[in-house]
Amino acid sequence: MKTINIKTITTSLKKIDSQKLYSPNQIVEFGVIVNTLQQASIFTIYRLIKNKKLPAMDVSTGDKAQYLINGADIKKYVKKAYGIK
Repeated sequence: MKTINIKTITTSLKKIDSQKLYSPNQIVEFGVIVNTLQQASIFTIYRLIKNKKLPAMDVSTGDKAQYLINGADIKKYVKKAYGIK
């Protein structure tokens, strides 16, 4: 996995549409939420959802959990977590 810095996060954050819904996998692809090793991680996103730090809609239809996250909530979390203005 590649290391992601604040400049990369800021650039990727501009690609997120505040009106769209994104899956955790799409957030990983953008690379805007990283773990302590500064790597995009699906597990970090699921932990944030579980701990209610990243609001998500549960759209599950079966046993497997599926979430969608509003672009505005992603931007709000990233700006607060990384101190981006």
